[in-house]
Formats: sequence, C-alpha cells, structure tokens
Amino acid sequence: MSDYSCPFEKKPIEKVKNDIHMINQNINKIKVDLISMRADISIIKDYINQQKNKEQEISKGWIW
Repeated sequence: MSDYSCPFEKKPIEKVKNDIHMINQNINKIKVDLISMRADISIIKDYINQQKNKEQEISKGWIW
C-alpha cells in the first residue's frame, strides 16, 4: 500500500491522497462484501425455513 516504512516520515501530499484513496476503495469493497454476505445469509435462512415448513407439512400429511 505504501512505499514508506516509517509512519512518522513526512510524505508528499499526493502520496497521502493516493494512500487515502486506496484505503477508501478497500473499505468500500469490504462494505460491498458485507452486504452480499448478508444477502446470502438471508437467502439461506429463507431456504431453511422453507425446508422446515415442508417437513411440518409432510408430518401433518401422514397423521390422519
């Protein structure tokens, strides 16, 4: 990410701007990943609930 090993060393302003831009891009990618993970989790939860409902329907169907 940065060519500078010492965080207290003075950097040119453009280099700092580029570093901040890269950090911001990475944060945005993480946000997108979290949103997609939440969506995937909700899809999985819906599928599990559907399977539970099917099991309940089957168990009710066999008991007359």
